[in-house]
Amino acid sequence: MTMIEITAEPVKTVRVKLVGIEYNMKPPKGSLAIVLGKKMQASAEDPDGMLRALSDWITIGFGKKEATAIMKRLEDPDDDLDFPHIMQLMQKVAEASTGNPTT
Repeated sequence: MTMIEITAEPVKTVRVKLVGIEYNMKPPKGSLAIVLGKKMQASAEDPDGMLRALSDWITIGFGKKEATAIMKRLEDPDDDLDFPHIMQLMQKVAEASTGNPTT
């Protein structure tokens, strides 16, 4: 009997400097990134849905503890971190993981 074995390389953690603060991030695997991207597109007219999709992506990439800290930063009026920065990070992560520009 022939056996086919598919293996995966472990996802490497990357250092991310997000508007002045460094974090360790484990980029979401491709299948999750696609699902989350579709959720974001579907919620383009729904701010609550968009926030949930961003929060899911942040939690998957950074883990619950760091995600909580990042979400608090997003809600802090005195912190410069904002949604466009997260969107930029998402784009850069997608480009780095696929090797292709997203634009």
